[in-house]
Amino acid sequence: MYTFWYLLPAFMKELVFYINSLSAPQKAYVSSFFSGKKTLAAQLVCLIMNGVTGKENIAGQLDISPAMLNKISTQAKQDLLEKIKKFAENPYDEIFFLKALVLKGDFSPAKKLFLQLEKHFETMQKWQHLELLYVEGARFCQATGNLILAKQLAAKRKKNAKRLNYFIELSTELNNLLFEFEVYEQKKLPGSFSNQTKNVLKKARLSGHYTLIHNALQLQYLFYSRYTNKFAEVKKLAEAIYANKQKHTAQLNEITDVLALNVYANYISIYKGQLSAKLIGEIQQKIARAGKHAIFNFYYVLLDYYLFDNKFAELDTALKQMENIEDNTKFTVYRYGILSVKAFKENNVPGFKEYVHNFYKNPNRLDFPEVECFLRILEIIRLISEKKDEDALYKLNSLRVFIDRNLSERYLYERSLVGFLGRHIKGLVKEQEREIFLRSLERSPYRNIRFLAALPVCRDIIRTPFSF
Repeated sequence: MYTFWYLLPAFMKELVFYINSLSAPQKAYVSSFFSGKKTLAAQLVCLIMNGVTGKENIAGQLDISPAMLNKISTQAKQDLLEKIKKFAENPYDEIFFLKALVLKGDFSPAKKLFLQLEKHFETMQKWQHLELLYVEGARFCQATGNLILAKQLAAKRKKNAKRLNYFIELSTELNNLLFEFEVYEQKKLPGSFSNQTKNVLKKARLSGHYTLIHNALQLQYLFYSRYTNKFAEVKKLAEAIYANKQKHTAQLNEITDVLALNVYANYISIYKGQLSAKLIGEIQQKIARAGKHAIFNFYYVLLDYYLFDNKFAELDTALKQMENIEDNTKFTVYRYGILSVKAFKENNVPGFKEYVHNFYKNPNRLDFPEVECFLRILEIIRLISEKKDEDALYKLNSLRVFIDRNLSERYLYERSLVGFLGRHIKGLVKEQEREIFLRSLERSPYRNIRFLAALPVCRDIIRTPFSF
């Protein structure tokens, strides 16, 4: 339905221009949204979209005075623009909307929209969007013959181009480092990687772009949490990511905003602290915005936390929730790891063996060497408890090689436990060492190691001298 603007009062023309410039999918989206609202502004949008014309006619259907219609029209325009921003067939739809207004010769609403978008993109640090906006701004200046504005926009465009070029270079460098971190064949990183992450964080801070700062902080967090035992540094980085999110929410997009919360939840699940119901609820509400991969990343953070904090009722609930979501990501294999540890804790030996078997069958297990290491430790503990010492010793020797090849210095406690169990089987552990070693596991900064130290079968092995 096309509404003829000349049949409406002047103060409503901009609203009609906006509506007539929408694409078909956008009109359907706007119509479905406003038709469910009871506000006068929403009813006004619906009336215009349905072709209702005439000031008195519209005022009568809304049951308001004609004078009140001006105020309602202004609110309707604001609401409509906000909804258009929420619905984008591509990230630049708002700019193409502006282009449509200029091409139609609707210069007054076009100029107002340009100024609104410029302010919005500047606030959100969307420098790529500003580049395209200034292109359309030049089109507007050409169409209206506004030389003064054209020169002003040219100066702004040059200034934006400099920071945009810096952004592109730094973003490319960050992406390459992240790719190198996530996809590597030998599970080893170059010795210079730590310094590279520090340098890129310095550059990000200089750029003043808060999404780049988040990405650089997250890269450092991933490095320190997976490759070092610098617990204080990891905590500091997790808190910095959270603080950046809290302080600059207005500049961060919805995806970066929720991923910052997910990093903080990840830190708590690995180390210590409590995941509040409020934090979990906020992430659950928003995480889908970051895609399916992020959804499962969060759920496995949650499963880790519940498992290693012995919250088995919550763990079962989360596992059931995940049954309703099709998982075709690499995290499927991680679920088998979770279920294996749960079965071990519950003394379900057949279940433990079955889940471990399913874990090994999945080739994606190669992306989770830390999970495989933990499962192999549990298997060795089971063999020792069953007095199958030769099998346990053979698997210990194999696990040592696996750890050296696949895991970083971050897995100090796993190495220490493997060494202790080997000396235990050989009868080389001194009596006074046993309680000291057990206390070191109990005081570990890592939640999964503290979980391991609390297992009765593990405590018995550590405390009891080996008998030949």
